[in-house]
Amino acid sequence: MKSILCAFFLSFFTFSATANSEDGSLKSDTISGTSKAVDYKVTQTQGNIMVQLVTRDNKTMMGMLRHGVTVFFDLKGKEKEDIAMTYPIIEPIRMSMQPEADRGNGREASFQSEADIKQMKAQINTLVTTDFPEEALFKLNDSKQNFNVLLNGIGISATYSYNQEENILTYKLSIPKAKLKTKAKDDFSKLMIGVQTAKPEQSKRNENTTMGNEMGSRGGGRGNRQAGGGRGGSRGGGQRPGGDSERKPQGIDFWFEAHL
Repeated sequence: MKSILCAFFLSFFTFSATANSEDGSLKSDTISGTSKAVDYKVTQTQGNIMVQLVTRDNKTMMGMLRHGVTVFFDLKGKEKEDIAMTYPIIEPIRMSMQPEADRGNGREASFQSEADIKQMKAQINTLVTTDFPEEALFKLNDSKQNFNVLLNGIGISATYSYNQEENILTYKLSIPKAKLKTKAKDDFSKLMIGVQTAKPEQSKRNENTTMGNEMGSRGGGRGNRQAGGGRGGSRGGGQRPGGDSERKPQGIDFWFEAHL
């Protein structure tokens, strides 16, 4: 009898999380999955889209905190980067990936000892809970808008939280559906969401130098990213092979279907 009741309640909650679209196909109010070291979940309410990113990987945490995260929304399912939310937009952390004992010795970061792990957790916790940047950027086609994630009149909110005991970093973004629509008839049945570690803005001199170097090595566009093997796949973090990559934060770069 108990198993029958459990099956009934399970089927009820599963049904309540879905609804029929206009064409009769089934759509969900919650989409979840994993790409490498990041667990993602997208939930819709009547007026908002909420994106949650969770990671337990130390280098991925450092990449998210050091460079910020950009979330792309493409309602037509073509992975275009015309609508984007970046937070934070400045470089809030300059923290070595190496434990104190390894710095200057040329050894790769390992965080093997309890002392090393405790030190890293304390640094991340302090960063997230104390004076974390509040500036964000919302991009809609050619329009860009800087705003404060805690105090704004556009309805967008974003937060980072850290569970020091379990070593889990969580990023939550809530954005009004109306901010993602360029036309009144737009819907979310083909929604694709991209997640990328934002890169800090370069000075004009560095930008020109980088552009000159890249022109000699590739044709431009997004060719420097690695293909992810189809929709929902990761495109890799763009890390170079070798010892240096072991000391650097892990980049995020993937798209997934969020047909709501």
